[in-house]
Amino acid sequence: MDETVVVVPTANSGRRLRQALAERAASGSSGALFPPRVVTPESFFRPTAPNVATRGELLVAWANVLRSVPDGAADTLFPETDTKRTFAWAMRAAKPLVTTCEAVAEADHDLAEVAELSDEPQRWQQLAALEQAVADYLAERGKLLPSTAKRETARAAVVPDGVTHMVIAGVADPVPLAVRAWSALSVPVHVLVHASESLADHFDVWGRPVADLWKSRVIDLPGGNASISLSASAEATAAAMVSDFAESGAASDQCAVGICDGDLTISVRDQLAAGGWRGFDPNGRPIAASGLVAWLGLWRELFGPRPSFDMASVLLKAPESLAVTGRGVSCSLGRQLDKLHEQAIPDTVGRALSVLHQMPDEMAERFDLAQPALSALRDQLAELNRKGTAAGMLKLVESLTAGSYDDGHDGGALEAVLGALDECAALEANGELSGGRELMDLVTELIRSARVPDASDDVVIDLQGWLELGYESAPHLALVGMHEGCVPENLNEDAFLPESLRRKLGLRDRDQRMARDGYLLSAMAASRSGEGRSLRCYLSKTAPNGDPRTPSRLMMRCADHELAERVRHCFAEAADEGKVIPEWQRGDWLLNVPLLENPYADGTRGFSPSALRGYLSCPFRFYLERVVKMSRAEAAKRELDAGQFGTLVHEVLEDFGREPAIRDSVDAEEIAAWLVARLDAIAQRNYSEAMTLPVMVQVASARERLRSFATIQAEQREAGWQIVDVEVRVKDWALDGVPINMTIDRIDRNSDGAYRVVDYKTSAKAKKPEGVHVAKSKGERVAMADLMEDEKGTPLEWQDLQLPMYVAYVAKTQGVSSVDVTAAYCNLGDSESSTGFEEWPISLEQMQSAMEWMQGAVARIRQGVFWPPSEAAAKLHYDEFGALAPDGFENAVPAAVVAALSGEEVAR
Repeated sequence: MDETVVVVPTANSGRRLRQALAERAASGSSGALFPPRVVTPESFFRPTAPNVATRGELLVAWANVLRSVPDGAADTLFPETDTKRTFAWAMRAAKPLVTTCEAVAEADHDLAEVAELSDEPQRWQQLAALEQAVADYLAERGKLLPSTAKRETARAAVVPDGVTHMVIAGVADPVPLAVRAWSALSVPVHVLVHASESLADHFDVWGRPVADLWKSRVIDLPGGNASISLSASAEATAAAMVSDFAESGAASDQCAVGICDGDLTISVRDQLAAGGWRGFDPNGRPIAASGLVAWLGLWRELFGPRPSFDMASVLLKAPESLAVTGRGVSCSLGRQLDKLHEQAIPDTVGRALSVLHQMPDEMAERFDLAQPALSALRDQLAELNRKGTAAGMLKLVESLTAGSYDDGHDGGALEAVLGALDECAALEANGELSGGRELMDLVTELIRSARVPDASDDVVIDLQGWLELGYESAPHLALVGMHEGCVPENLNEDAFLPESLRRKLGLRDRDQRMARDGYLLSAMAASRSGEGRSLRCYLSKTAPNGDPRTPSRLMMRCADHELAERVRHCFAEAADEGKVIPEWQRGDWLLNVPLLENPYADGTRGFSPSALRGYLSCPFRFYLERVVKMSRAEAAKRELDAGQFGTLVHEVLEDFGREPAIRDSVDAEEIAAWLVARLDAIAQRNYSEAMTLPVMVQVASARERLRSFATIQAEQREAGWQIVDVEVRVKDWALDGVPINMTIDRIDRNSDGAYRVVDYKTSAKAKKPEGVHVAKSKGERVAMADLMEDEKGTPLEWQDLQLPMYVAYVAKTQGVSSVDVTAAYCNLGDSESSTGFEEWPISLEQMQSAMEWMQGAVARIRQGVFWPPSEAAAKLHYDEFGALAPDGFENAVPAAVVAALSGEEVAR
């Protein structure tokens, strides 16, 4: 058969044909088989000349031509005259123009011919002029325009020496340029069509379905509606397919899968793997979503006058950066960068370094890894901009190949990126490309569609594309994702090539796509209508990202009397549609919660009011925060969080309370001026002079709050209240035998001898201390001791013990009764009405109850009782752990962990 050329629709079709021929030869007795030459239609017009411009050279040529085109020379293409002609703009503008020119060339036309056929001749004439300018640009550099080279290759197409005839096997929609080449060949051409002889008049001489005869032809699905499966989600759709295969009892080589909706590929692979069947995608895996490509994207964002600190932080933590520097996995660097972000919120690398340089030495030591890493990155960016970005990035990526870096694609992603960078380096050396962002935009475009072949070892089932299924002979075929817009493919209205013009040029239009796909589905169905054979179409209500999906119109191509029932079947409520399918689904996943030694068990570790508040709110969250030491990093933070804002204001008020000359003032304006000056000094120290706009707004808000505070402070001083102490740090103080660690914001004493313990609050709205500490019991949390009751007999529970503990300390250290100490909040809200002192005289009964609750909570903590969680109580405070289990911790934590944290081990 080596005298024959066989044309197949896709490369994978050719692989399957060669495999089938090899198996046939191995099973026969006719001796060795010399296989035919198997090619795709593109091989007849694919240029082979070495001087044809590459994709990168073509895009850069178009971009540079567009940037230099005279004003008005392309006004029908780009009517906006005030657009800045940057390289990024030119690249965006060039891509649809390149696509249009390639489509016209594949129709075997030039742009001048299109101008005569189009209703917009001037527009096409201007596009033709631009393409000629691009051709001239490339010619000056010894390069050929690819579209011209394709047409010339097709005109000169010949069969290889020794070939006596050609077979076109199942190619349903060759492009016109391929047909042009075949028409000029000097050998006989045989066309094979997978259809009944009775349908011969439904195809043209090249085997293409006749649109008028196929676009509305009835498609008989074996089994009718029973062969169409409808599910609510992509995962459920894939699971239904695997379940059907398993129930059929067919061997894996008797089953085939066609992926009609590419968005369902991952779901199908996962479900096949769960069922013990390995899926193989012959088209390979795209590298666009690889970590290496994401790393290049971070570099792209850093090229510019003000490199983003956020991007720099992510880049420095990336495995690629750690591999380049030889640091290996460095959690310490990541922690320092996160801490710097939380403390200073720098928006640029320069601002981060400025903050670090202004830090006192003892504080800067905490960032001993972050500072040199950021400095090295700043210097590296400067060097890349100075010496050549492409060459520098090429050298940087090459260094990854020297170590043990794994790109996740068996080296394929590295190879593709290196090839793109090598091409860009040559363009940069020729002066055609400059600037880091221009480079990275071009690299991204060159590797956008790159795919790396999957390992085919131990393959069970191929996951084939729609056009490859004509070569699939398995008796059981599953078509997954028969959705509108996928089959037939939905090509959005083309700004240059509308349907009417496509028909004039001989390009594939909607009717031809409908005819082709209707024919292919009919052929698949007809060949699986017998006993022991099946064709099933699987539909999903939604895509993996939640977007809705609708059945393909091909599903409606049944007999008229069946249409109503077919519509009801395809648009019915799916069996698994009763509940909303969230983006996050637990499945069989459980949290891997570490069981650590209880640091409170020996009775020596102290307790703070905030720790006890956390335990009262939710014992399990207390365990995660205080025992496991989990915390949430705010990677996207742009402003001070509530804690940082409070700390900023607290520091100003602490300094105020330690300055005798000002704290005893009764002049509100004098106090306000001092507070504002101190605030500005602290803000400048912490966030540098060039602070971000959100932080500037927050500092301005703090100024207004402090001015309002100055007024009420002057009034309080005139009323006899004098600050005795501020930021009182209590360490291992025994309260009813429990070691207590806490910091009291402020202690006042009145001229009449009464004491007041004050806690500053910087929330927007004023808070009443009793309402924060005591609430009506709803039975949602475990009581640490007996409940209190209000005057109506309503049971009350403690949800915070802070102020009773403060009162107990002041009473003890000052030698007075607790009833002589008033608890208070000093609210510094966002308005004058929400600024002021809210006092709470705690009764003896309340004090006694609070101490009992404290003892009960301490006892449970020391016993290691950190279960059950309290989902309702967690809503009272900011919940940084809820995202770990959106459906509740009761569903997320393994039974063994629940038993250990419930105290069952202690009881035994």
